[in-house]
Amino acid sequence: MDQSKLSAKRLAEEMETLRKRLLTIETQVEQTLGDAADSARRKVRKFVGSEPVDDAQREYLIRQLAELKSHNRGDNQALSHWLESEQEVDLLLELLKLRPVKD
Repeated sequence: MDQSKLSAKRLAEEMETLRKRLLTIETQVEQTLGDAADSARRKVRKFVGSEPVDDAQREYLIRQLAELKSHNRGDNQALSHWLESEQEVDLLLELLKLRPVKD
């Protein structure tokens, strides 16, 4: 057998092995992320409860998250932290169906 044909066959086998390993890793990552998301949902549900969140509770959650961001980042960007926190809290409440979507 020609050496180049042997090398091409070997290369094809190695590529297939790598492809299979990559698929396995992707599946594991998807499972891990899914488990992490489920855990986060449970923790948030435990924290905020199962009843719809009113405006005062929403503002409290935003304030807490904004203060945490400010503390962790060590800067004086209160407005940007508030706006980020507002978006994140609203998205989370919408995903958990704890706040109706506003038109």
